[in-house]
This record gives sequence, C-alpha cells and structure tokens, in this order.
Amino acid sequence: MEYELNLTNDYLFRCVLGDRKNSAILLSFVNAVMEPKGFSRLSSIETVDPHLGGDSVTQKEAILDVRAVDADGRQYDIEIQVRRESDYIKRSLYYLAKLYAGQLVSGDKYRNLKACIGINLLDYIQFEDSPDLHSCFTLRSDIDPRFELTRELCLHYIELPKLKRETYYTSLLEKWVYFIENVYNSEDILIEQMKSEVPEIDQAAQEYERMMADLAVKARAMSREKWVRDQASYREAAREDGFAEGKAQGLAEGKAEGKAEGKAEGKAEGLLEAKRETARKLKARGFELSEIAEITNLSATEIANL
Repeated sequence: MEYELNLTNDYLFRCVLGDRKNSAILLSFVNAVMEPKGFSRLSSIETVDPHLGGDSVTQKEAILDVRAVDADGRQYDIEIQVRRESDYIKRSLYYLAKLYAGQLVSGDKYRNLKACIGINLLDYIQFEDSPDLHSCFTLRSDIDPRFELTRELCLHYIELPKLKRETYYTSLLEKWVYFIENVYNSEDILIEQMKSEVPEIDQAAQEYERMMADLAVKARAMSREKWVRDQASYREAAREDGFAEGKAQGLAEGKAEGKAEGKAEGKAEGLLEAKRETARKLKARGFELSEIAEITNLSATEIANL
C-alpha cells in the first residue's frame, strides 16, 4: 500500500534536516523557531552525532532525530513526534537534561556550560487549553513570570494540527510547518509560492524529490510509515480488546454471583485479567513497557513481571 509521505516521516525528516550537506535548510528552520521567541538569529549550525550514550551499562541511551550545534556552542535537539505518548514531555526533558549534563567531564568548570534547546514538532495536540501553534518554555519565577531565571534550558513545542488553513502565510515558521505537512503535493500552489520566496524551502523540496526518486530510500520511508501506522492500530485494537474482553468477562462473572457486589468485583477482575492478557501480547510484539502501561493502565512493574 502506498502512503503519502511528508516530512512527519521521521526517516525523511532526518534525511532532509539532519544531513550535514543540508545545513542551510536546518539553519532556516531553526531560525524560524527561535527568532519569534526573542532569540538572536543564528549565523550557522551543523549536525553532529545524534547518539547520547549512557554513563554506565545500566543507563538508558538516547538517539535524537537531529542533534546540532551552532557557532556559539549551543546544542539543539530537534524531534518529530507523530504518536501521542503520555510520557513525551518527560522524554523531551530527559533528552535536554542529557544534552546539558553531557557537556562536562571531571575537572570542567560549570561556566563552560552552553545553552541547550529542544525543538519538538508534534503531529497531534499536546496542549488542549492553548490555541497557539508554537509554545516556548524557559525557567521563570512562579510569582512573576516576567522574571526569567535563564534560557540555558529551553523547550519549544510546535503542534502541527494547530496551523490554521490560510491562502497565504507570512511567518517563516508557518511556511515551514505547512511545507513539512504538504511537501508531497506537487500541485500545491502555496508550496510553489514558498519555494520561490524561501530558497531553503526550495532546497528542501529538491532534496525530498531526490529521495522519492531513489527506490531504496522510498522503500525504507514507506516501511517506516507502515510500522508507525501498524503500531497505532495495535494500540487502538489493544484498548478496544481490553475493554470488550474485560466487560464481557466481568459481566459474566457478576451475573453468576447474582449480587451487585459480585457484578462489580467480577467486572473489575475480568477487566484486570483482560488487561494483563493484552499486556502479555504487546510484550511479545516488542512494545516498550511505557507504551504497554499507557495502553493498559497497568504499572510498569506489574507488566515486567507478567
């Protein structure tokens, strides 16, 4: 099955923004994120190894989508996230903390630490109570939000579905967001306008077309797209199966008891067992404990012991 591939596909996203030869594309995008929030314009940026190794064999390793460093030594973690995950905010904090702490080795001075910035593109709504496309978080006073402690640690979240449909976009960030979502549409008039106005968007479009012409690259991107969609289907099916099985078994056991408390207890026990069975199946399919916990509402400890 053929899917419409845009740059929310993390493999294509890394190829376009994470390739060292495409530093001009990355620079334009990062400036589009940073400047509207009061950060100075970057003069240059380059990608580096995205692996953040653990300090010991027991510490979790992190692999960033795109990791970059600017001319002043500030580090950037740029992520594309298409699936809603209950722990995504914590994950983005973890990545940023590892970037910041990983700068120093024994004997280094704290004054040598450079700012670390996380840029997260989300293909879902994370902040239901905010209409803003772009949210930026720094360390501020809880009494007076105007009092900013530091911008050494900064997290940006860009919620793609919040982009309003317009006939023309004035901000560079809006243009990039629209391009990321619609690059596959060769007949899109807005895309053509953006390519003529922003050289880096035109360069990114050419890079995308080159990758789509490479059968091996396209096959890998399609495979990744299928995997993401399959995972979403498994998660939804697991929720539905767990609810249906738990409800059926719980009602049956409650009915057999013939008492209201029997129904309640039977339903609860049936639902719990159904969740455990769902967790066993997801473990067998290779799901992470955090994902299984989100789907089943079981604790990670209980899932690990199944």
